Amino acid sequence: MMNPRSTVQDQQSIVRTVIIWIVLYFFKIFLNQLAERQFILASVRTEQTLSLLLHEKIIQLPLTYRLNMKRGSLHALVVNEIRAIASFVLAASSIFSTPACLIVIQILVLVEFKLFGLVVTAAIIIGVTILITLANMMHAKRWKKLTLQGARMGLNVEMLMSMKDLKLLGWE
Repeated sequence: MMNPRSTVQDQQSIVRTVIIWIVLYFFKIFLNQLAERQFILASVRTEQTLSLLLHEKIIQLPLTYRLNMKRGSLHALVVNEIRAIASFVLAASSIFSTPACLIVIQILVLVEFKLFGLVVTAAIIIGVTILITLANMMHAKRWKKLTLQGARMGLNVEMLMSMKDLKLLGWE
C-alpha cells in the first residue's frame, strides 16, 4: 500500500490477505478456547472417574495390607497420581492446538509467498527436527541421571539400614 506504483489489484490482494489473516486469527482463538474448554472438562471427568474407581479398588484390598500402611499414605499416593494424570490431560490441549495453527499458517505462507514460502517451510522443518533431536538427547541424559540417582539412593538406604542393624546388635 505504501508503494506509489501499486495497482488496484495489488491493493486488493493486500486487503484480501489482511482479511484472511484476521479471520484465521479469530478462528484460531475460537478453536483454542474450544479445545481448552474440552480439555478442562475432560481432565475433571478423568479425575472424578479415576478417584471413584481407585477408591473402590482400595476398599477391596485385604485388611491386613491396609493395616500395614501408614494412615492416609495410600490415599495420598493415589490422589497425587490422579492429579498428575488430570494435569497432563489439561496440558494436552496445547499439543493439539499448536500444530493445527502452524499447519494453517504454512498453507497461507505457501499460497501467498510461493518460493519464499517453501524456504520458510524448509526452515521450520529443519528447526523442528533439531528440536526433536535435542529433546531426545536431553531425555537420554535425564534417564541416565535418574538411573544413577536411583542406584545411589539404593546404596544409601542399604548403608543406613546396615548402621541401624549394627546399633540394634549393640555394636557402636
